[in-house]
Amino acid sequence: MASRQREWQQRMQGEGRCIICGTAAVVSCYCERHRIQRVRKMQASRTAYSPQTCGVCGGKGHNRRTCSRHMGSPEALNAVGSSGRSNPDASGEHNLPTIDREDV
Repeated sequence: MASRQREWQQRMQGEGRCIICGTAAVVSCYCERHRIQRVRKMQASRTAYSPQTCGVCGGKGHNRRTCSRHMGSPEALNAVGSSGRSNPDASGEHNLPTIDREDV
């Protein structure tokens, strides 16, 4: 059993009228005014979830850390660690104390 609103919408669509306001439909079930509103709403929702943009190559769908163009270069491997954060000790030097095996 459909609601009164759904029954009204089905009746309007069957008569070739807009299912929102009841005026003559231009495309399928919307008048020109409501068709434009629907298109703008869909465009806004698409741009709200745009893909990531890489800061290195400008490509879409990936970021600097996952860029395939720069993954093999030694500069990229030193600059970004496995966690994805920049590595301040990219030179290989670190501040951790060393333990000599002879002392243990």
